[in-house]
Amino acid sequence: MIENSKRITFVLPGIISVPMGGVRVVNRLAHLLSQKDYSVTLVYPARLEAGLAQYFRHRIKQYLDQKNQVGQGLYYQPGSRVDAIIVSEISEKYIPDGDFIIAVGWQTAAAVHFLSGRKGRKFYFLQSFEAYFTGARKVLDTYQLPLTKIAISDWIIREMVKLGQKALGPVGNSINPEEFYVDPAIEKTNDLLMLYHPAKIKNAKFGLEVLSSLKKKSPQLTAMIFSARQPLHKIPDWIRVIVRPDTEKLRTLYNMSRVFFSTSKWEGWGLTPMEAMACGCAVVAVKNQGIDEFLKNNINAFVIDEKDRLGAMDKISKLLEDTYLRDKFFQESKHTLATFSEMEFATRFEKCLNQKG
Repeated sequence: MIENSKRITFVLPGIISVPMGGVRVVNRLAHLLSQKDYSVTLVYPARLEAGLAQYFRHRIKQYLDQKNQVGQGLYYQPGSRVDAIIVSEISEKYIPDGDFIIAVGWQTAAAVHFLSGRKGRKFYFLQSFEAYFTGARKVLDTYQLPLTKIAISDWIIREMVKLGQKALGPVGNSINPEEFYVDPAIEKTNDLLMLYHPAKIKNAKFGLEVLSSLKKKSPQLTAMIFSARQPLHKIPDWIRVIVRPDTEKLRTLYNMSRVFFSTSKWEGWGLTPMEAMACGCAVVAVKNQGIDEFLKNNINAFVIDEKDRLGAMDKISKLLEDTYLRDKFFQESKHTLATFSEMEFATRFEKCLNQKG
């Protein structure tokens, strides 16, 4: 702990033992804030009071993780100047005193709200508008809590305004340029890369249908998907599946691939397309409000409607056939990513914490 520094506590939505974009962002943000001489603690509660639906979903995930031999420890290891602790629950007894305390995920918001003032000024970090969860009313109720809200995206701020609420920001997002970059030593030997997630909003079924249709049209097509857990959908034998790639492996997958296909219908931001862009992938993405923050159709990516299978096939095929077009998108992507630096992200977040009123 840094002596006499201001203390920040992030309260995360459970013990996270598989890759999760929002938790990855918080871990990186914690590291960046620690470089600004804040004393940062990441708190992972073993138990959350999120309702029966979430309880049963959690138990199912636990069963599947045990079946697939997923480790039960923390997937993300904190930076050298960041503390990470696992606690039984979000309560006065287990949460350290501090200057700022930040709820991450709707599952943590109410518990953070009920903590005493000794834990710090109370914030709610909005990385998405999470009304897609089962029991949306419970989620929407958390947005009415008197926590100071910090939004990652402009569209989330607009959603808060519709609810009569205010959110600071947008703070934007960023990727670590030391983790995601073009590696000239890696050849583009794979045509298509896709992130798989079983949640309906992630639209994996649509993505697999597009891949299968493209394969029928072009039998030589190669494709890979990566996922946090073993896919629940049946994956054709010709598609290579990579489960829980570490950062180095993920960077290699992006660098190997000509096109990244982002299928999600709902994103707070959309981190994987940014990672792909940084590694030289041309992006085809299903339209959603999160990617609208940085993807521009026909300029640095192709953006399609969520059910437009033929449109997806057409755009992917164009990019696979046209090296010049892929390079054009990559050059534009470099300009785009240059506007989202890590330290600017951390500085915008820091300003929100220190804003008066």
